[in-house]
Amino acid sequence: MFNASRLVTARKRRGLTLTALAAETGISRATISALENARNDDPSDETVVALARRLEVLPSFFVGDDLDEIPIDAVSFRALSKMTARTRDRGLAAGRVALLLNDWIEDRFNLPPADLPTLSRRPPRSLLKSCALDGASESGPSETWFICSRLTVSGSTR
Repeated sequence: MFNASRLVTARKRRGLTLTALAAETGISRATISALENARNDDPSDETVVALARRLEVLPSFFVGDDLDEIPIDAVSFRALSKMTARTRDRGLAAGRVALLLNDWIEDRFNLPPADLPTLSRRPPRSLLKSCALDGASESGPSETWFICSRLTVSGSTR
């Protein structure tokens, strides 16, 4: 069965409006709207192929479970207030597809657990001093600058 949320995600991922997608595929705006709002869950094969071709997905992408929603407050954008809704939606849609890809990988491969270093045992000020004093010798000046600048910018220097 055709999944409306997957069509919405694919369209937003490409940054297209309903009108633009209709114009580029030759499918009426009303038909695409009906598909996206689950008022039509059995589109013709030609419609599915045309949508898939323009949205750069396989036709089978439109068949499957709903994709996980990503709440806007769970994402960190650099300047959300200056961002257009279309750009924000593109980022969220890309995240939904990334979660789908992650699920696919986890279902098929037995990956080792993540082994990431933690900096939680050191107070932020001593961490900054450490970056400034000895970080460059261990990780190179550009990486040290990045770590130190991120700590400073994020307000973690208290």
